[in-house]
Amino acid sequence: MLKLVLPKRQLKRAVDRNRARRRVRAALDQIEPGWRQGLTGIIYLNQEALTLPFPELRTKVVFLLQKAKII
Repeated sequence: MLKLVLPKRQLKRAVDRNRARRRVRAALDQIEPGWRQGLTGIIYLNQEALTLPFPELRTKVVFLLQKAKII
């Protein structure tokens, strides 16, 4: 199971934290639909996940996964 963690001190409102998590999940699903169910780990997010344009967010997620040698 893949967990996305965004501390409360980064974004105070739960609505913003949940939106950032949804955006990262959407980026993961665009890379390869359905493959994130097989992953186990934790990804710590920061407030950039909420404010970055989506194509740039997707690029950063791909870079992170390549750096971790997952893809």
